[in-house]
Order: sequence, then C-alpha cells, then structure tokens
Amino acid sequence: MNKALITLPKPLKIFAIIGLIMVIISIPSIFSPFIKKLGTFYPLLFGSMVSLRFMALIGVWYMKKWGPILFLIVFLVFEITSIMVGISREIELPLSTILCLVFLTYVPRMDDNL
Repeated sequence: MNKALITLPKPLKIFAIIGLIMVIISIPSIFSPFIKKLGTFYPLLFGSMVSLRFMALIGVWYMKKWGPILFLIVFLVFEITSIMVGISREIELPLSTILCLVFLTYVPRMDDNL
C-alpha cells in the first residue's frame, strides 16, 4: 500500500490514545507491593506485558498490521496469567476487549511492512 493512502482514522486514534493512557496508568503498578507479593517472576512478567502493550499501541498508531496482532497476543497472555494468579480486572477487561476488537477491525487497512 502507498504510505500516502494510509492515514490514522479518528476512531482508531481515539482508542489508541485511550490505550496509551491505560499503559501510562499501569506503569507505576509494576512496582507495587501487591504485584511483588504475587510471586518472584510476576513483576517481570507484568512489566513485560505493559511494555509489549505499549509497543503494540505504537504499531497501531503507525497503522502497522503487527500492532493489533501483538495487542491481541498480549491481551490473551495477560488474561490467562491474571486468571491463573487470581487477579480480577473488572474495569480493564471490558476496555481491553473493546480496544482489541476496534484495532482488529482496522487490520485490512493497515500496512504489511515493518
């Protein structure tokens, strides 16, 4: 696809900004005592998921196909680990699900190249 034809649609821009705000809010929780009590490696896993989610949102912002795919993978891994550890995410789960669905609807319009 021609780069001049690929522009960031307004709904995608709004949801990407919401996702970035969610990432910024979750960064301090990497160092919280609650996360440290969950296990030795859970803070590392949680921090990796937050950073990968940030990278996925950058990919969505630049209209790259790997962005929504990475966001979906991180979303699924994060949900599976949250269920295994026993964390309830009443607010973030529906919002992440909506973000994932919106991002995946725009995949056909996105650029294949890195």
